Amino acid sequence: MIPEAAVGYVERALYARYLPDGDPPPVVRLLTPGAPTVFKNSVVYTKLGEAAADAAIEATIGEYLEHGLPFRWIVAPSSRPADLRERLLAHGLRHAETTVGMLADPALELAPSPGVEVLPLTAERFEDWLRVQADAWSVPPAGIAYLRASEAEFLSGRDAQVVAYLDGEPVGTACTQHHDDFAHLAGGAVRRDARRRGVYRAMLARRLALLREAGVDVVTVHCLKTTSYPICLGLGMRPVCELDYFFGNEAG
Repeated sequence: MIPEAAVGYVERALYARYLPDGDPPPVVRLLTPGAPTVFKNSVVYTKLGEAAADAAIEATIGEYLEHGLPFRWIVAPSSRPADLRERLLAHGLRHAETTVGMLADPALELAPSPGVEVLPLTAERFEDWLRVQADAWSVPPAGIAYLRASEAEFLSGRDAQVVAYLDGEPVGTACTQHHDDFAHLAGGAVRRDARRRGVYRAMLARRLALLREAGVDVVTVHCLKTTSYPICLGLGMRPVCELDYFFGNEAG
């Protein structure tokens, strides 16, 4: 796969579900009143001209502030203007993290992780799923309350959610997002006290096995540099590009 095509898949995993038909607007964002979590309040696509950029950034930030919502702004290789990162910092956002967009080979078969069982998310496992969200992603109580109220969305099967158990205890969650011509492995999270026990690898193995069965050829994953990236790199996944995450109004 040529580098430009690989970057395209990695970036589309961010915004493919949210772009309208036809020409997209210069800024595409999720804004969810009543959901105090950056996962539901994100700017996922930015193509601004230099002259209009600062005013558009200020207006977008203002929308989140008006609703009292924490938010994140994701900057990808094709984001514009080219100095978007510097402009976001100048507008008071904090550079929170960098992820590495990678390509995973669906043919990769991983050795089992002792004591780890990966199961599909069900109503009976939903509270276990929430426990992991609260710990691994540091989701505050208000965010957990919103997620609990959105149980039907997570149980719909749209994103093939899974829960990982280590010796019977819920310790990990992940999902697979299916697109027309590729799949994206998302949401991989492991409780702090269960890391380095093969949980993340077991969730990768389960999802890749299902994608092989479904005949999916292209698989992307966004890996945090400080956690999942070394694991995925060691398993032979190919780095493609970096994505920078800037957070704003973090107190909500």
